[in-house]
Formats: sequence, C-alpha cells, structure tokens
Amino acid sequence: LEFRRVLFRSDYALVTRMAPAYWPARHARAGIYEEHGEYDKALAEYDAVLRVSPKHGSTLALRCGTKVILDRLAEAASDCEAALDQKPNDQIALTWAGLIDYGNGAFERARAELDAAIGQNGAWARANYARALLRETLGDQAGAFKDMTAARRYTETAAEWTRVQTELSRFRRGPWCA
Repeated sequence: LEFRRVLFRSDYALVTRMAPAYWPARHARAGIYEEHGEYDKALAEYDAVLRVSPKHGSTLALRCGTKVILDRLAEAASDCEAALDQKPNDQIALTWAGLIDYGNGAFERARAELDAAIGQNGAWARANYARALLRETLGDQAGAFKDMTAARRYTETAAEWTRVQTELSRFRRGPWCA
C-alpha cells in the first residue's frame, strides 16, 4: 500500500510538472492526500484546481469537507454554498453543509440537508454517520442506530471506518448538545 501511494504521488507530480493546468491530476492527488490524513496538502491541491477552474463544483464540495475536518467551518460554509450553487443536489456538499449546520445548532436545516444527501444515493458513509449523530442529539436513538449501521456497511475497510469516525465524531459532543 505504501509503495502504491508513493508511486501515485510521483506519477501525479510528474503530470503536474509537465502540464500544470491539468487539474484532474491535482484533484486525484488531493484525494490520495485526504485518504492518508494529509489535509493541508489536500487543501493546497484543491486550491490549485480552483485557480484553474474556479467553479468546479466537486472540488468546491471536497474542499468544503476538508475544511470541516480541519475545523474551519466559516471557510467551509462558503465552499459548500458555492458547490451547491453549481450542483444543488451534490451529495458531498449537502453532507458537509449539514454537518456545518448541525455544529451551529441549526438542526432542522441540518436534517433537511442530510436527508437530501442520503436521498441522492444513500451509499456514502459520512452522510449516514452525520445523520446518526444528529438523530442521537435529537433523542432518536433508533434512527441513530439505523444510520450508524448503514454508515458502517458503506465503508469498505476497517481503516476507512476508523477514518470516518475520526473525522466526524468530534461533532458528537459540543455546546449544542444537551
């Protein structure tokens, strides 16, 4: 796995040196950085993509998520809003926007966004995990259990499940929880 990671990084580095404006390579490299918890490097790659293609909706949504993970909620909110302007039903942007609203205590809006995100495809662990946290906060233990079970089912590996928990579990407790 480590060898593959190094190989991908070097391949993407070569592509970005040869064709700096080729944003798909930077977008893919950002994803690799995120998978390995290197969020600052992922942000730099997303920023590079957005310099070339400022209204690239999926990049805005992914950068929003990275900023949420890094606890930069105000910056993240503007990225999510811009992503949803480009694609109103973007599952990733809706999930992160829902988490931002949940964190700010806007539970009804968060619920609507998370329901919409899960309604798009359903199979994204972060969306189900986020809604489980919201339901838990609102006292819906059965719904929280159902969403948490779905979130676990949608992860492919134990490492991915751990990453989802690590990224989002800080939302479980906070000043908005009773």
